[in-house]
This record gives sequence, C-alpha cells and structure tokens, in this order.
Amino acid sequence: MSSSSSSRLLGSLLLALPLALACGKPPELTGKVQDIWGKPIPNATVTVEGQVEQATTDGQGVFHVPAPEAPTRIMAGKEGYIRNVAAYAPPAEEGEEPAPVTISLYPDPGEVGFYAVGRSDYKKLVAVEAVTKGTEVRAITGLPDIGDALIPQDEPLRFVFSSTLRPERLAQLKLQLHKLEFVQQTELPGVLGETPTAVNLWTATGNPIPYDLTSLPSKDDYLITLREKLPAGAYAFHTQDALTNQSYGALDKLPKELRTAYVFEVK
Repeated sequence: MSSSSSSRLLGSLLLALPLALACGKPPELTGKVQDIWGKPIPNATVTVEGQVEQATTDGQGVFHVPAPEAPTRIMAGKEGYIRNVAAYAPPAEEGEEPAPVTISLYPDPGEVGFYAVGRSDYKKLVAVEAVTKGTEVRAITGLPDIGDALIPQDEPLRFVFSSTLRPERLAQLKLQLHKLEFVQQTELPGVLGETPTAVNLWTATGNPIPYDLTSLPSKDDYLITLREKLPAGAYAFHTQDALTNQSYGALDKLPKELRTAYVFEVK
C-alpha cells in the first residue's frame, strides 16, 4: 500500500473515531431535584436503585446518570429534606431518548407535629390539650383554644405529619380529623336538676373527614391529603377518640401526647 493510501485510510479512521465513540456511549438520563414549591435543590445526592455510583445535583438542581435499562427507582435526598423516590421506566422504542425525571422533596420540619403545606412554606398546626367538663352522669370534651394557624380557603389542603411512629403503630392510634364547633354553655345535671353550665370549649362535630395517608420514604413522616375541600371553620387532628369519647374520665386514661389535638382554621 502506498504512503498516500495509508494516509487517506488513517484520516478516514480518525474522522470515524468520534462517531464510533458517540455510538458506543450509553444513553444518559437527565433529571432535576427540587423542593415541593419548585425551587431547585443543589448538592442533593441521587441514587439509582441497582447502581453503585451516586450523582450530585448542580446549582440548578440538575443531575446526570447512566440511563437504566429496566424499570427502577431513583432516590434523592439532602440534609434538611425528607428523602423521596421517583419511578423510572426506559423508553419504549430503541434509540429513543430517556424522558427527564423530576424528584420533589419536602423540607424536613425538624420537629414532631403537623404542618400545613402552604403556597411557599409550612404552617405549623397548634397543639392544644383536650379537657373534659361535667360529671360522671354527663360530660363534654373539647379544646379550650384553637390557636392561630390560619389557612386560606383557596389553598389545596395537604399536611406533613412528622412523627416517630411507624405506619403500623399509627394505624392503631386511629388518627382522625374533625370539624369543631364552639359550645359556650350546656345543660349539666346538678343537685337541683339540669343546670345551665358555662363550657367554652371547641368540640368535635359530625363524622370524621376523609383523607389519604401516604408514608414518605423516611418511614416516620407522612403526607396527608384531604379528599374534599373544607368549608371555612376550625378543625383538629386527634387520636384515640380524644375529642369524640364523651365519657367522664376517658381522657385521664390517655398519656398527655394522646390527649393533644392539632388545630387549624380555614378562612
């Protein structure tokens, strides 16, 4: 082979090399980690289930990982946030680019309690201990105060419940949400018969309000999503029928943390 032919062959190989490398490069999956309000989260750690290597998001919350060949889960987390997971499915057609993945993280409240998810931040619900007034013949249980946790009526109602409870234990506690009504006075039995007695308590009324409870990947944080829009009024989360069991002395059998309701007002 002449030197000119060798040169032409070498040149062709060099030109084809980048194309060959590009064709051999595995497809890449691009994703984004953000908070639940859409703000990018930089320096978050991203792990693809089944892969050893981890990725870190850039200043815009963007990450790049080798695209998985089979359906899997992609996990993201950062200190100060509750870890979350997104499902991933590879493209249906060969050669098709993987669809971008977005993972939204809830900020970690840092303290046990209920937090309403507002438009840009959390609103912590007020913890109020239930009390009972009356006698063994007739009693009324309620809350002496409803605090100042106000939620605009036009906001979608979601709550983060940060706890130390596993799902099975939480199920045993019978977490309920009730609308409250203010009872100023009621008739209670006395020595001379029924006597008007000052009560001044917020009491549970109606049936429990339905909601969906989702366990977040942290295992002891939960997302509560209401199934229906709430009319204006005061509401409370409570457990162990703390606000609905009107038996005298029933509250005394519960530890203080189970006598506590978490209150908010929709306006």
